[in-house]
Amino acid sequence: MSFVWILLIFVAGIFFSAFFSGSETGLYRVSRTRLLIDAMAGKKTAEVLLWFTNHPALFIATTLIGNNLANYLTSLSIVMLTQALFAQPDYLLETSVVLIVSPILYIYGELLPKNLYYQAPKRLLYTGLGLFLLCSLLFTPLSLLLWGLGYGLYLLLGQSPEQVQLALARKELKTVFEEGERVGVLNREQKEIAHNIFTSAQTSLKNIWMPLYKVPAAPLGTPTHELQELAKQHDLSYITIYDQKSDDLLGYFRTLELYTTNDPDHPRLYPFTQMPAAGNVISTLLAMRTQHLEIVQIIDEEGQPIALLELESLLKLLIETPADHSEFDPFSAPSPASE
Repeated sequence: MSFVWILLIFVAGIFFSAFFSGSETGLYRVSRTRLLIDAMAGKKTAEVLLWFTNHPALFIATTLIGNNLANYLTSLSIVMLTQALFAQPDYLLETSVVLIVSPILYIYGELLPKNLYYQAPKRLLYTGLGLFLLCSLLFTPLSLLLWGLGYGLYLLLGQSPEQVQLALARKELKTVFEEGERVGVLNREQKEIAHNIFTSAQTSLKNIWMPLYKVPAAPLGTPTHELQELAKQHDLSYITIYDQKSDDLLGYFRTLELYTTNDPDHPRLYPFTQMPAAGNVISTLLAMRTQHLEIVQIIDEEGQPIALLELESLLKLLIETPADHSEFDPFSAPSPASE
C-alpha cells in the first residue's frame, strides 16, 4: 500500500481520537443551563445536546467505541508503515516507531483537543454535532450492547443513573447561583431562597403540619366575640370550625373578616381543600399557590383527615436561614382541643 494511504489512515486515527476525546470533555464541561436556554429559543443543536446530557450512557458509549476505532486505525497505520519500510520483521525498529509516534498521538489526539473543548465546549460541540450523530447511528448496535452492560450493573448494584443525573444537575445549579451572586445578578437573600428551595424539596410535610389534636377550634355557632377572643389568645389568622355533634371539621373563618364583615353574626365559612400527606414541600406549595389556598387539610392514604397545613408555614421554609429551620416550630401555640 502506498505511503499516501498509510498517511491518510494515520491522520484519520488522530482526527477521530481528538474528536471523541474532546467531545467527552465538552459534554462534562458544557453548561446544561445554557443548553436549556438555547433549546427554549428553538435551537435544534441545543435540543439534541440536551437530550444527550439527559441520556449520557449513549453519548459515553459512542465516545468509547469511537476512541477504540481511532486507536485501531492509528495502530494499523503504524504496522503498515513498518512493513512498508522494512522487508524483514524487526521488532526493535517497530517498537522504536511506536515510541516515536506515541507522543504525537497523545498531544494531538488527547491533550490538545481536551484543552480546546474545555475552553470552548459549547461552540465545538455545536460544530461537531452532525458528525457525532452520524457516528452514533453507525455505532448503535455496539452502543446498545454497552448500554445493556450498564443496565446489568444497575440491576446488580441498585444505583439508578437518574439519581446520579439529579445530583449532577443540583450541583450545577448551585454553581450557577454562586456565580450569579459573584457577578451581582443575585443578591444574598435571593441566593438563600434558592438554596432553601433545594434543601426543602424533599422535606416531609409531617415536619411542618399541625396535627388535628393540636388545632385550636370552635364549634359551629360560637358567637363572634368568642371567636375573636380565641384568635387573640392563640394569635390565629384562621379559626377552625367543627360540627359539635360529629366532631368533623367544617371549614374555617378568617380572623380579619370577624372584624370587618358587615354581618358579624354570619361570617363566611371557607371549606377545606384536602391534600395528600405523601406530598413534598415544593409540590404542595405550588398547588396551594396555584389554587390560591391559605390553609389545607392533610389526609392520609385512607382519606382520613390528620392535620392542617398553612401556606405561611411553607413560605417560612424558603425565607428563613437553615439555622432558623432547626428552631422553627409553627405549631407551638397551646391548643384547647388537645386537652
